Amino acid sequence: MMVKLSVSEVNNYVKVLLEKDLYLSNICIKGEVSNFKRAMSGHLYFTLKDNKNAIQSVIFRSHAERMKMPIKEGVSILIKGKVSLYPVTGQYQFYGEKVVMTGVGNIYLEIEALKKKFQQEGLFEIEYKKQLPEAIETIGVVTSLKGAVLHDIKTVVASRNPSVKLVLIPVGVQGEKAPFEIAEAIESFNEYGKVDVLIVGRGGGSVEDLMAFNTEPVVRAIFNSKIPVISAVGHETDITLSDFVADVRGATPSQGAEIATENIWQKMTYYKNRLIKEKANVEKNIDNYYQQLDPIYEKLKNFKGDIENLNKSLDTYYGKLIREISVHLEIEKNALNHKGEKLHLMSPLALLNKGYSITYNDEKNIVKKVNDVSINDIIKTALSTGVLTCKVIGKEEENGC
Repeated sequence: MMVKLSVSEVNNYVKVLLEKDLYLSNICIKGEVSNFKRAMSGHLYFTLKDNKNAIQSVIFRSHAERMKMPIKEGVSILIKGKVSLYPVTGQYQFYGEKVVMTGVGNIYLEIEALKKKFQQEGLFEIEYKKQLPEAIETIGVVTSLKGAVLHDIKTVVASRNPSVKLVLIPVGVQGEKAPFEIAEAIESFNEYGKVDVLIVGRGGGSVEDLMAFNTEPVVRAIFNSKIPVISAVGHETDITLSDFVADVRGATPSQGAEIATENIWQKMTYYKNRLIKEKANVEKNIDNYYQQLDPIYEKLKNFKGDIENLNKSLDTYYGKLIREISVHLEIEKNALNHKGEKLHLMSPLALLNKGYSITYNDEKNIVKKVNDVSINDIIKTALSTGVLTCKVIGKEEENGC
């Protein structure tokens, strides 16, 4: 007879079978740690894998706190625990209790060997890092056409600076062909030459998922790129060799897009706030100037009254001065007239009008004595009505003169 069971009944039944199994209830598994995550709760989640297969694993906080050997991405471990089933999802997984032995995984050793090689060649040196352009107008993107990475980059760029253009060369980001596709895309962008910066990246994943960005073709393509490269691989905790060789590292693809684009809205807000601040400063300075001008204006108003009073005083003084000058001029005029009359009375012409005459020789010297002339000299005598020309025909002296 067929038994009818619910999903929960089936999962719980299988869980009991696994936990009661003689081997699976107490077992040690050897494998390489991948997709390692430490939850906020303190539980450890990871994948144990070998060359062919993998099993999801968990170590609860109570066991994790007692472990003396740490677990991290890429290490090989021998861990004791049990195989059980998580009924909610129906997924069977390994529940670790104690790490017996740790070692280094093959992938980790491979990455470290490449890292050492590139370091010796100087590929990670700061002197080879290129500065990002100040004005980025076009961004070249090397990533998968599928997945959330391209969408995240588009969203971030559009939100920060819609005028920036994106040019995509789609590539595989994991698998055997991925390293060569990524390297070829970087080289193609350099030949194209019409982008300002490159974003090379993918979303998060295990060490194996990110392995393409730890390969020599990709590292050398980034190093040889004439265009500045932003590496934006995985999550913040994921570090690849591409991050070391790139000119700039973005912890995530979204952060890589932020690095490549200037936030014009923040810039506009900055300048707007700066203008508001400058306007406030100008208005404050104007108010200060007005406050400084107010006392000066009051002084000018008072000065205007002083000028008006001074003008009135000047008008008064001017009138008084004109009157005094007029009186003085009249006095001087009268005195001058009086002197003129006296001078006129003393004038030889005035004497001539009284009947007197003036005699002078041909040299126009006045003849005062008889001896001033000789017989036959021609002399002239000035009268009030004219001049007589005379000839001396004789001389008579009086009083012995």
